Amino acid sequence: MKQINTPYTDTNKISKFCEECLQEDFITVDTEFVRTNTFFPKLCLIQIANSKKAIVIDFLSTNNLKPLLDLLLNKNIVKVFHAARQDLEIFFNLFNKLPKNIFDTQIASSFLGLEEQISYEKLVLMFCNHKIDKNYQFYDWSIRPLKKLQIQYALSDVVYLRKIYSELIKILSEKKRLNWTTHEFEKLLDTKKYEYNPKSYWKKIKVNKLSNSSLQKLKKITEWREKKCILKNLTRNHVLNDKKIIKLATCKNPTKNVFSHFGVNDLSKKDEEKILHILNIKEKSSKIEQFTYHKIELKKLKQLKNLLQIISNHLEITESLIATTSDLKSFLKDESDKTNFFKGWRNEVFGNYAVKLLENKLLFEKINDKVVIKVK
Repeated sequence: MKQINTPYTDTNKISKFCEECLQEDFITVDTEFVRTNTFFPKLCLIQIANSKKAIVIDFLSTNNLKPLLDLLLNKNIVKVFHAARQDLEIFFNLFNKLPKNIFDTQIASSFLGLEEQISYEKLVLMFCNHKIDKNYQFYDWSIRPLKKLQIQYALSDVVYLRKIYSELIKILSEKKRLNWTTHEFEKLLDTKKYEYNPKSYWKKIKVNKLSNSSLQKLKKITEWREKKCILKNLTRNHVLNDKKIIKLATCKNPTKNVFSHFGVNDLSKKDEEKILHILNIKEKSSKIEQFTYHKIELKKLKQLKNLLQIISNHLEITESLIATTSDLKSFLKDESDKTNFFKGWRNEVFGNYAVKLLENKLLFEKINDKVVIKVK
């Protein structure tokens, strides 16, 4: 494969390369970006490799990427990524669309008993017997001009990916797990994952217990913070981090001094007035409700965890790939609609057994040092 060390900036050259890719069964794709001081990732490079050539597109010097969009949206060509989540976010922000027909080598590897979030470097060493130089792993890719070694590093992210993909496809097919990975890739292409909803981000803030009044304040302040971050393209920490939002939302009888008291020093006077207004909104009802988690039966949770461990060992894949502790708790709280292991391949290997376990319809036998599950 020919590796082109001069970045593509000309639309005609990019278009010609994309046309060449239309003859391929699959292409490998990666991006380089920076996200130090901005809410949205700043795209710098796009790397693509087909069977004959690997190139780098300098996004900072390119005006027209329609040929690339057409290629990414082509359903007949597999687009291979490693740890695709951030790359897909970048393409969604750029085009308001997601690539079609993708394959994520990190996710696929987790179905072979490898680490659930295995690094690209480990896969290259494993399948290509090559050690990647990490000197440019955390480099500021927005700096120009680009060095030759930088470009070579960027190209390595798509060159070795081709062999990794081919090997993974072969092994997954032999184990009859290729359709399992397809289900996971489809979840990655849910546009809701990449849409920013200022009203719902509060759910990601880690807090165990809040009064109804404090919860409402936390929701409103968080929504304000998210909108400002999106509008100004600033990081959350630059505007107001989660810990300070919790402190403000739970403060009693807030005054102007509340900001200096909690070390909130970077807000404008207008922003302070807006937040202070939120903090002083009076509840219409005097009734205070507690925001708490439901209790679950620890004995049943332990039984489910044991079952999960047995199945995980049998399949030689990580437990969390099948079901998380959060999934198990949702199931015990009778929230089956929120439980991932009742969907697709997970229901086949674990969900059905989880139901039968709680119905006391499972038997466990030890045969040749292995635990075998039988249905009564």
